[in-house]
Amino acid sequence: MKVTRILDAIQSFTTDHREALDQIGETVILKRIQQTFREEGTPRWAPLAPRTLEERRKKGFGPGPILQRTGELMREASSKASQHMAYILKPRELTISLDPTFEKFQHQFGWSGVPFIPARPFFYVTVQDEERAMDVLALALTKRVQAAL
Repeated sequence: MKVTRILDAIQSFTTDHREALDQIGETVILKRIQQTFREEGTPRWAPLAPRTLEERRKKGFGPGPILQRTGELMREASSKASQHMAYILKPRELTISLDPTFEKFQHQFGWSGVPFIPARPFFYVTVQDEERAMDVLALALTKRVQAAL
């Protein structure tokens, strides 16, 4: 019966929607992180301190972009295959967590010690990201139901 197949497809989706979650992770969350680095924050990150600019110059680096002197932080924060970030996909859950021992991640929240480091958040989700994630879920559910017909 057609209704039964549709209900089975919906139940199947609610039980395991890893594919949609993985797509959300890649096309929404990791893309947001990459975009934040490209834009140097949204809102813009605090400018680099004169001491930091001088240190960069001495090491042969230019004045910007902020947090991208070598690119390591952006690569680590925006890749599923990261040494310092966990990308864990379960049937009904996607967890992305940062390794608190990786000192470059301190920029997410800042550091009030010496030297002072202002917060330059790069790991967050906007309302638009949530809407895009809902669109991905809705499309994945629609495809699952259509496949059952």
